[in-house]
Amino acid sequence: MTRSPPGPRGQGGALPPAARVSSMAVVALVAGVSWILAPLLGLSWPWWIGWAIAMVLGHRAKTRIDRSGGRLRGRPVAIAALTLGWIGFVGFAAILVTALATVAFGASARA
Repeated sequence: MTRSPPGPRGQGGALPPAARVSSMAVVALVAGVSWILAPLLGLSWPWWIGWAIAMVLGHRAKTRIDRSGGRLRGRPVAIAALTLGWIGFVGFAAILVTALATVAFGASARA
């Protein structure tokens, strides 16, 4: 007679599959880190793409993880990607506002 190994709480049967890390969250984190590392490593690609991808995929990954019912994990990774994405967005907005203000006040000073 063959017995199955005891499952959770001593019940017979197979164990549930282990939760896997969301690959979307990992890609979002890599994109979030890339916008910081690309200029430091001398890579010439539009750095804003990194934080934009990090924001979009980070939000999608976090939503999927929350709705997976425990089948996916990696919520901290998705939140880290979101954080890097928002830091990039705020930095880009600050640079844009500063540039526009410089042009506007520079033009009014000449008049």
